[in-house]
Order: sequence, then C-alpha cells, then structure tokens
Amino acid sequence: MGKTSRIILIRDIITHQVADQPIPQTAAEIRESNRTSLKAIILLIKGQGEKIDLNITEEEIARKLEISTQQLQAYLDGKDNTPDHLPGALFAAYSDLLDTARKKDNSISLKHSVVWIRNCGLAKGLNITVKDMAQAAGISEEQLYGYLNDEYSTPDDLASKLESTYSPLMEKITQVERKEDIDLIKKRPGA
Repeated sequence: MGKTSRIILIRDIITHQVADQPIPQTAAEIRESNRTSLKAIILLIKGQGEKIDLNITEEEIARKLEISTQQLQAYLDGKDNTPDHLPGALFAAYSDLLDTARKKDNSISLKHSVVWIRNCGLAKGLNITVKDMAQAAGISEEQLYGYLNDEYSTPDDLASKLESTYSPLMEKITQVERKEDIDLIKKRPGA
C-alpha cells in the first residue's frame, strides 16, 4: 500500500471510528464528518507528538495548513465549513511524525509482548526463548534480536502475531511475576 493510500485509509478509519456514525451521505453530514476528522487528526498528531516529546500547537498546525489560527479554530468550532481536502492535507503534513510514532509504538508493543510471553512461559515452567518466538513468528532469531534492540524498524503486525501464536499459553492469565525484563531478554547469547 502506497503512502497516499495509507494516509487516506487511516484518515477514513479515524473519521468513522471517532465520529462513530455511518458513512456521511448529505452535505451537512459530510461537513460534520470533515470537521470531526480534522479534530480527530489534530488530537492524534498532538498525542503522537507528546510520545516523542514534541509539543505541537494549533498555531503550528495552522502554519502547516497555510491558514490562520483563527481560521483553523473556525473550522474546529463549526463556524466555517471544513474544506474536504483539509483533514487529508493535515495528515499528509504530519505523516513523518505519525510514521515515527507508529514505529516507536510497534517497537514498544513487541517488547511488551516478548516480556509477557517469556514470563508467562516461565510461570508455567516453560523456557520460551527468543529463538522459539522468532520461529513462531516466521523470522530468524537474529531478526527478532534486531527488532528488540531497535536495530530495525519493527513490522506493524509482529507483536500481534506473537500474541496470537502464544494466546493458548496466556489464556486466563491476567497477572504474572516478572522474572525477566526486556534488558535481560534482548541480550544476544554470548554478548
């Protein structure tokens, strides 16, 4: 999927998940959907910025959109109709930030999954190694170590693939003693 397609797909998902309404049909519904999309994308951008210690202001957002802060506020308040292109333009303007935040989230999710799987296994008397998890995910042990040590960008679905593979092991477990943390787990053998 190309970058533009991904932006449009994510924008559409945000629009309809946040708005929690059917696909807009009338002109009024489309205007409200555009306004809701714009608000949702701004919240997403600000939230993702905070994850990497960036304070993104509405002034900065307005500059990126090449509109005044007052005009942005008029769109957000529903005083003016939000142009159809504006949510997508905003998403595109911050695509690098969103991509960086997504990669960081993927890395964190993978590390949490590996720690959870390893410790659930230990709690049940199983020694599930990084090699075992790599094989279960269909990748090499070296690749998984690379992801855990932030040497490579973690694929979007890797954490969920591991959790899905090991879900029978983790069934009915809501809490487990942490015997090993990520710093111990991500060390390569012999390192």
